Amino acid sequence: MKKKYVIKDINLFVFFLYIVLALLSLMIIKVFEDLPFHSWTKIFCSVAVLLLFVQIYVFRILKIKILSVFPLISLLSYLFQFGDILCYSLGYKKEVIIRYIKSYADINAYTKGVSLAFGCVITFTIGGMLLKLFSSDFDEDIFRTRKIVNTSFYKYLGIILISTTFPLWLYHLIFNAKTIIENGSYEVLLKKSLPGYITSFASFIYIGMFSLMLYFRIKNSKLKMWITISVFVFCLSLFMLLGSRSVPMSIFFAFLIFYNRCLIYKKIRKEHMIILIIGAYILINLLHAIQVSRLSGFSLSDIINEFWRGGLEIVLDEIWEFGITGISTSCIVNNIKEFHPDWFVIKELCSITPIPIVSKYAIVGSVAAGIPELGTSYIGEMYYYYGNWCYLATFFIAIYITSIENCIYKQLSKNNYFIFLMFLMWMWQQLNCIRASFNLALKTMIYSFILLEGVKIICLSFHRSGMYVKKFNYQEGAVDL
Repeated sequence: MKKKYVIKDINLFVFFLYIVLALLSLMIIKVFEDLPFHSWTKIFCSVAVLLLFVQIYVFRILKIKILSVFPLISLLSYLFQFGDILCYSLGYKKEVIIRYIKSYADINAYTKGVSLAFGCVITFTIGGMLLKLFSSDFDEDIFRTRKIVNTSFYKYLGIILISTTFPLWLYHLIFNAKTIIENGSYEVLLKKSLPGYITSFASFIYIGMFSLMLYFRIKNSKLKMWITISVFVFCLSLFMLLGSRSVPMSIFFAFLIFYNRCLIYKKIRKEHMIILIIGAYILINLLHAIQVSRLSGFSLSDIINEFWRGGLEIVLDEIWEFGITGISTSCIVNNIKEFHPDWFVIKELCSITPIPIVSKYAIVGSVAAGIPELGTSYIGEMYYYYGNWCYLATFFIAIYITSIENCIYKQLSKNNYFIFLMFLMWMWQQLNCIRASFNLALKTMIYSFILLEGVKIICLSFHRSGMYVKKFNYQEGAVDL
């Protein structure tokens, strides 16, 4: 018991130490904001990179797993908000970056936007750490070593979800391919795309695949599990080859969380880091190849040629391209002068209906700022709604995300995988807010609950009729054979 209190005291000390260092970092950036841009970028990048390493170390001390929604958003925000300024400080594409900044805003607006984004990343991180620090932990080691109930519920869940959503998924794929080929550019999908409720329901096919992966893992059918994983990656790759990146990558990161929490029962070893680094390098090359292809007109040959070109320049180019989100944030800070906090609530309530509602309430920050092509982020969105109160807004966003995550993982510690599957789409929607509009995903929660509970009712009806199953475990949302 005494050891537990000592650990709590150490964690508190580390947490407050991070707050002090973060505020000191923000103060340094603000003090030197009037320096020439070239000098300021050197100071900013030095401070930001140092704080990033401190943050990763603090996560390790507080036992915050990086493969979770809150830590991934926090860490990847450095890439998407500050990737361009890092490239500039390293001397990569300096003229291009300056020209790009001036074409959308100006240097002063950009530095103010970057400073605001840095402060928001800090408050977001503090909010998530705070809840992780004071939330009750569950014994994950027990979870990883517990005997899992042998159940076929997840097989039926997967089959039903895949069979019912495959037509929508295929329709979505064909629509995107046809639209891109007819217009010769991926960017046309910004203006001509399917309604969100169609694409959202189509995405439940991935939940079905996850459910089958889980079933094969429980049955110890590793070959079938890896075949299902391969099919999943292939399906995502089809959309990526058509130019889509942010949504497939968010789904892929959600899969990594699922894989780490549900499919493997041993910690990642240090030697596995080499494989992860190689995988990340290959992924960066692929994302760059897709970016080049969708700007030059859809071409599979362009994707292949750019992928094999590789090299450090490709990595820097992707860092710079991802970092354009920081310019989007600066434009929103520079162009938006009126703030409507109530619109955020109205937008969320309106999104619940499957009928698309087009109004001033549904317009996101990047559109209002006149830069939809640059995308947006949770930081830009919170400034659009709350102005300088965005610091507090991002703090509570982290509280919201971490609260739901804690509830999911507590259920998972009881082997309730059903709840985890129900919230997987919520996970990847929250991850996507790094590069897209932030939403509370009330619509996703409601529709996921209705759809998956509907499947559970079907399984119950099979049980009552004596078909397929013998016993239904309500607590675990599982069917025992």
